[in-house]
Amino acid sequence: MYAAIQMQESQASEGSRTVALWAVAVYLVAFIPRILRAWESREDVLLRSTPDDAYYYFAIARNIVDGNGASFDGEHVTNGFHPLWQALITPLWLFGGDTPINLALSLGAIFGGLTAALIFLFLHRATNSLLPALLGAAFFAFHPQVVSDSVNGLESAVSVMLLAALLLALTRLDLGDESPRAVSRFDIGFGVLCGLLMLARTDMVFVVGATLLYVLVCMGRDRIFRPLAMGAVAALCMLPWFAWSLIATGSVVQISGRAGGVYFRDAYISEHGDALSTKVSHGIEVIRVIFTEELPHSYFVPATFPEWAAILAAALCAIVIAVAAFRIRGRYADAALAVAVVGCGFALGLAFHGGVRWFTRSWYYTPAALLGAAAIGMTIHGALLLLREALPRIAPSTHERLRWVAYGAIAVILIVAYEPHHPMSWTGENQGTLLMHDAGRWLAENTAEDERAGSFNGGIIGYYSERTVLNLDGVVNEGAYDALADCTMTEYVRDERISYVVDFTQSLLLAGCGPPVVTYEPVVTLDDHPTIFGVIDVVRVVPAAE
Repeated sequence: MYAAIQMQESQASEGSRTVALWAVAVYLVAFIPRILRAWESREDVLLRSTPDDAYYYFAIARNIVDGNGASFDGEHVTNGFHPLWQALITPLWLFGGDTPINLALSLGAIFGGLTAALIFLFLHRATNSLLPALLGAAFFAFHPQVVSDSVNGLESAVSVMLLAALLLALTRLDLGDESPRAVSRFDIGFGVLCGLLMLARTDMVFVVGATLLYVLVCMGRDRIFRPLAMGAVAALCMLPWFAWSLIATGSVVQISGRAGGVYFRDAYISEHGDALSTKVSHGIEVIRVIFTEELPHSYFVPATFPEWAAILAAALCAIVIAVAAFRIRGRYADAALAVAVVGCGFALGLAFHGGVRWFTRSWYYTPAALLGAAAIGMTIHGALLLLREALPRIAPSTHERLRWVAYGAIAVILIVAYEPHHPMSWTGENQGTLLMHDAGRWLAENTAEDERAGSFNGGIIGYYSERTVLNLDGVVNEGAYDALADCTMTEYVRDERISYVVDFTQSLLLAGCGPPVVTYEPVVTLDDHPTIFGVIDVVRVVPAAE
């Protein structure tokens, strides 16, 4: 009897070692293309990886290291960033040149590789099978847009990695006969994970809320203290950030969340009216566009393919997973519920951005890649089990052949889906970032050191300008947000002693909002890199004659 138990333990240990080795292999395979992207040249990093908003993080990190506080321009303190990613990358700016950026992207590559490994572990726990776990992880590891997400210089990599850890943790809620101390350790760790997730992206509060509600339902009244303890720990993790934000800026709500798209909202309201019904109907329309157009094209169908293909595939996956979970139960059902809960929280967050803020960015969709990878692995496993159940008389060898045909078909579909079909889709290049870099370098080479500039899209321009550049759309600048919201931008430009405004031609129209206390004289147009956003104009600020 004892020998039999020893043999079972030895087999389980061997199986765990095999899974661990596969997880390490998945990590390395996902890490390699990301780390190669992280150490490309400055031009390639700008062109293929980092959007303008990443350079808000970079400039704030540089200013913190230089002793200027959490500020984009070195003067105005801001809370317009997600604190965990900012804290992780800030020490890197102790180095000079482009090295800090390459190191920050390398950190993203590490988190991206870890996410692929966590997806593999989650799917293996759900299916107890290597191939579905490997295929799901492969979708995340190799999809060109997902690779870019990991090295975009934003909080995407760390937030999605923590979300993958949350998925895995949700499948381990039932600790069985574990000691009270072990249960307490798990609950504290789970709460810390939820807190870190919200520090990585504060809109993950929707995911955390849905998760804790699910835990509450699972635990029931007898163990209600467990989700309450998890929530308390998560809140404690957030408390230092809220306290600093309130003391430093007067608000616990990030200015980036309040300012994002304020001009779009104001323009729509000025044209269509301020009635509640008008705003609600527009919010519903934005939500419709998010879920039926933008989200399907984010990872699942190329831009030139119809959205309904992804929507239909998602519906079929949901049906297969739901039926298989009802039939299989056990860990598979737990994993299906975990994906559903996290997916609901993610959907609520997107609905908030669309219905309330009327504003999204491409990196808001990054959790969809994680959920899609999990759904792919679970759908493959569930479909094959249902097929085996529906066709019991087929010989095991035929079952095995069907299994490999199915895996091969899925692999071919995924490979075809990776092919780029649009210049700005998935593996596309953004020439606009190179134009912004040119604008920053123009300021560095053609203005005096004490001259100040302003820009609505100021991340790259400000970072490379070697000048004081104020962000004018308010995303990292409370004063500019107020000026834009009150239509007093001309007064703000005058009062802040701004000498130049530098931006895409269309954005410069916002600089004229307000009384005619300044005028703008054209200086130069930068158009070396063709872009769908147009050209960048540099204009000189001239105070109006009194």
